[in-house]
Amino acid sequence: MRVECAVAEPHYLIGEADGIAEARNATIQAWRDNLSGPDDVHGQRFDALFDRSPFGEPALRFLEDGRSRRKVGVALLAPRVMSLGDDRIRVGVVSHLAIDAEHRSLGPAVMLLEALLADGKHRFDFIYGLPRNSEGADAALKRAGLRPVGVMERHVKVLRHGRYLARRMPALLAPLAQLAGWAVDLVDSMRETSSRSGLKVEWTHAADGRMDEIWARSGPGMALTATRDTRMLGWRFDRSADPSTRYVMVSDARSGDALAWFACEVDPKWPHTLDVQDFWSADSGGRPALELVEALVRHARSEGYSAISIHVCVPDGGMDSWRLAGFVERGKQRIFGRWLNRELSTAGSPDLHFTNIDLDG
Repeated sequence: MRVECAVAEPHYLIGEADGIAEARNATIQAWRDNLSGPDDVHGQRFDALFDRSPFGEPALRFLEDGRSRRKVGVALLAPRVMSLGDDRIRVGVVSHLAIDAEHRSLGPAVMLLEALLADGKHRFDFIYGLPRNSEGADAALKRAGLRPVGVMERHVKVLRHGRYLARRMPALLAPLAQLAGWAVDLVDSMRETSSRSGLKVEWTHAADGRMDEIWARSGPGMALTATRDTRMLGWRFDRSADPSTRYVMVSDARSGDALAWFACEVDPKWPHTLDVQDFWSADSGGRPALELVEALVRHARSEGYSAISIHVCVPDGGMDSWRLAGFVERGKQRIFGRWLNRELSTAGSPDLHFTNIDLDG
């Protein structure tokens, strides 16, 4: 199928690939010119989306230059399964939109997105996209009919204030910064209110049955929430294009019951920061109690990290434990969405429980 764009110069076409091999090669070419990473990582990303996804293949469309017929852009609508209360929601996430620089304007981007939405009309109940702080992507999603439905917030807790203070003080005062930081760290750790005993905290390198138990015991709550079982976690993290996730597992030391897990990664550019990619607990709606968040904080501190960061969009009250543990907001990113199922859309915009697991992968 090819659809012509009559308003942009040069004219553009929306096309498909002739077979999976051409789709893979053309997608990697588009990502090579627009997204970071070597071709082998792009290839693994494509395979994860098309061959290993437990939710089916994405819708894939290419933007073509109408004169040269060269593919100059690509976008996917990747399937997910979410829950909203007791309802199972078919969700599509706008993924890996990439357009060559010389063709990167509003018209072609909107044309590509509108083609994806048409593909998803009878397949998905809800679609969304996270444009990663790009004003151009914001505008394209809005023009294609998506609207702001939530805000992803970045929250950070400093664990080693000496390093933090040293970056903000003259070099001659660095020793003083380290001493002051040590004192602040000591006071900060003494403020923790939960018991240091009674909990077992350990690393695990892959999702296991304990995650399924936690998911089953918690119930999904009333926010739109991605399924968090071992099938989802294994695909999204353990078998991703860049599998670097480890899990902090918190259990009851006496009974052995798993209470919560935190999926964590470390960006090589920021080796002293532990990034929480996702989390869930046995508490209602997956909200970890303060003692569980503080267990994560103590574990990260003992492992030598200087800070913890997390990206979340949760209902009111969902960050209470994190804030009590000392996390503060450091940035925001809008989430754009649109209901395609009219019956569900009449209920209005639901609360969201989104973390980095809900990014495009």
